[in-house]
Amino acid sequence: MIFGTARATVKDLVIALDQLSDRQYTMSCQTLSGSSVGQHVRHVVELFQCLVNGYTIGTVNYDARPRNQAIAIHKEVAAECLAAITNAIANPDKALLLQTSLGPEDKPCVISTTYFREIVYNTEHAIHHMALIRIGITEVSDIELPQEFGVAPSTLKYQAQCAR
Repeated sequence: MIFGTARATVKDLVIALDQLSDRQYTMSCQTLSGSSVGQHVRHVVELFQCLVNGYTIGTVNYDARPRNQAIAIHKEVAAECLAAITNAIANPDKALLLQTSLGPEDKPCVISTTYFREIVYNTEHAIHHMALIRIGITEVSDIELPQEFGVAPSTLKYQAQCAR
């Protein structure tokens, strides 16, 4: 179930990117404080990559992501990375350590987590950034995105209940 939601989220992002021109993908967006759609996509990609790469060693550190500018500049590179993510995420659950600098006084700390928990986090994080990406796409293009693009599944369920 969680892998299906993660894959569907990534697929929705790829479909949106396919509709953008290279220029639109890299265009600075005033409504995104000068960042581009590509920069938000890079951020989503790299967090998933950190998780997939950290699975093997048992430690995930999102702060140490590579910040690969090619993902932000070339939508084909981003699409390849997203495809690789959908193929790499289906792993058994296991305990992981999360290294972060969000501890007291920004001192590095290590907390326990699980792979499934981090898949859920990454999916929710991607959806959050897709909401921002929607804003950027609206600024740089006339592309019509699906109504559910960048909306959390729990919000969609709530909206459906309210519509009854």
